Amino acid sequence: YTLSLHDARAAAVFNSGMAAIMTAIMAHTRPGDAIVYTVPIYGGTQSLIQNFLEQWGLLGVPIPGGDSDALDRAIQHTPHCRVVLLESPANPTLKMTDIARAVHSAARREPRPLVMVDNTFLGPAFQHPLQLGADIALYSATKYLGGFSDILAGVALARDPEVMKPIRS
Repeated sequence: YTLSLHDARAAAVFNSGMAAIMTAIMAHTRPGDAIVYTVPIYGGTQSLIQNFLEQWGLLGVPIPGGDSDALDRAIQHTPHCRVVLLESPANPTLKMTDIARAVHSAARREPRPLVMVDNTFLGPAFQHPLQLGADIALYSATKYLGGFSDILAGVALARDPEVMKPIRS
């Protein structure tokens, strides 16, 4: 099934936005890997990284949102970096991070970490992370896609359907 939503060629729907984020991260990391992520970030996501994933053996490296130079350095120099997670605009400060620059920085690294963008605040109408080169765009449909507090859902979109398949150990 091919989607036309901003270059998405694959999608997965979840029972919450946090389920989408957790599944996307865990499908592409293993203990000993690292995730570089921007802060501030939604409190549930930060708690997931610090209170669960770090205990599972995944190193979380927080970088101030909007600081592209610091983000570049972290992407290039964090050992075993497998995921770069951006929330742009950030929750709750609305600090913007340059998605295209993060994608460019990730492309200079081997192996290339996946760039995931939590695009909940701007939604698919106002920002298009996949068109900026991100591998996965994540949404909490509970918040801004639903808008009436009548649904609980999450969505992960990808340009490359292979990205939706987990890594093999």
